[in-house]
Amino acid sequence: MYTFFSTVMVKKFTRPILFEKQNIPLLKKHRYKKNLFIIEDKLFTSFNRKSESLNFLIKELINLPETIQYFDRSYINFVSKTKLPNKQTNELKKVHKNTFI
Repeated sequence: MYTFFSTVMVKKFTRPILFEKQNIPLLKKHRYKKNLFIIEDKLFTSFNRKSESLNFLIKELINLPETIQYFDRSYINFVSKTKLPNKQTNELKKVHKNTFI
């Protein structure tokens, strides 16, 4: 357990140091939307991306192309930081109903 935690923390600390400038043109070429990149059917985002509401996240996931097969850990990190509402709003209920029913 400690080994896993240590490797994750080391990767987070070294990420800025391991940044490679030659990847910038690749990211620009494969940009899908602001802060979203699709490379080889894998969805990426910035680790520094600000958290969004649950409603925004659901709409974003619905609008993604169907070709996406994998999510990079950067996007999973973004999803884990999603702001969950205390109460369900009417808009959230409507999106939920249209999506899952």
